[in-house]
Amino acid sequence: MKSLDAQKDHRGRILVDESLRLKGRPGVYAVGDCTSIDYDGPPVPALAQAAEQEGKGAALNVAAEIKDDVPVPFRYRSLGQLVDLGEGSALVDILGAKPSGRIGALIWKGIYLYELGHNLNRAQVLADWTIDLFSRPDTSKLFEDSKQPTRGT
Repeated sequence: MKSLDAQKDHRGRILVDESLRLKGRPGVYAVGDCTSIDYDGPPVPALAQAAEQEGKGAALNVAAEIKDDVPVPFRYRSLGQLVDLGEGSALVDILGAKPSGRIGALIWKGIYLYELGHNLNRAQVLADWTIDLFSRPDTSKLFEDSKQPTRGT
């Protein structure tokens, strides 16, 4: 990234304009954690949901450029945050609603399954979660086993 010939901010991220085009490079777009948007809005967080929104915005603006239309300025919209706390508990903040505990965990799992996208992945994750309900591995034994001497030492 250091060798990339593009304007960068003080942290080394590529500067893009409000339409997600590289500063001084018309027709070249960049999105995601490696970018810093130079616009009047708040900083865009380095989150997957932000990168997805930027990707869609950049794609629409590339299409607009091809059609000789005006690109649309990007505006990030937080859809919320999810934190899995383990043991059937999670913190959720979705569009201002903030359920937690078991309800939060159910919402977290539902959104996680939805975002997986493919039914095979969903089936594998559901199977893992079901197995975990009945057989939780004792992680303390993993460490005990690793400290035991091996044969011949």
